[in-house]
Amino acid sequence: MHNKGILFFILFYIASLKVTAQGKNLKYDSQVWGQYFLNVRLNEKWSGNFDGGYRRTDEFVNKPLQWLGRIGGTYHLNNDVSLTLGYAFFSLFTETTKSSFYRSEHRPWMRLTIIQKYNKLQIQHRYRFENRNIQKNDLDGLLTDFNSFYRIGYQLNLQYVLKGNKVVKGTPFLVAFNELFVNFGSSIVNNYDQNRSFIGFGYGLNNSLSTTFGYQYIYSQVGTNTFAHLNTLRINIIQNIDLRIPKSETNENKEINR
Repeated sequence: MHNKGILFFILFYIASLKVTAQGKNLKYDSQVWGQYFLNVRLNEKWSGNFDGGYRRTDEFVNKPLQWLGRIGGTYHLNNDVSLTLGYAFFSLFTETTKSSFYRSEHRPWMRLTIIQKYNKLQIQHRYRFENRNIQKNDLDGLLTDFNSFYRIGYQLNLQYVLKGNKVVKGTPFLVAFNELFVNFGSSIVNNYDQNRSFIGFGYGLNNSLSTTFGYQYIYSQVGTNTFAHLNTLRINIIQNIDLRIPKSETNENKEINR
């Protein structure tokens, strides 16, 4: 299964290069992303998910970028494979030559997650499908209609524990991922959306709470021939709560939300 996922990513990435290889204008910026992730395991088959975040841009902190809230319900096919359905709301800071305001985005989504564990190394494959509905605007402000389209993404996520073989209190670990997004729909002219690469360090604050800090590079298409290079600092808090009684000792795989 994981070999197919890696092959899918390679083909996905090669296809996107055909789009980005054209002559293009480049923009550069730096951002800060802060995010909290909560996963609550309700029983052997179901769990609930929530995450919320705030992001700033323009030399990291000079301007607001967006804030978000996302909820989901996850069905576990087994300890390694799960399917999640959810909804996200984004508030997007927008500036024009005449005004500045926040636009709304409503985003139903679904996600397939496959986890593999090899002693200290955990590999996660995440396939995501989203229906993005972004409020339109003109120079003066918000409009009532929305631009609707679809986006698919694949993330390959690696977590390596430096002490022991799972994340508990006092455990340092390393995290790295790459994620590619492609848009499609009747309103989409350019299918390539963005590629995110992250490398960072994590630490277990207690047996259910950890934090990660690291650097993320984003190569994003923001116009027909305009692309952005974004240097991003990411700070995450991840909380995994297990309400199963008794708790299963066989399921040490935890979803890595980044």
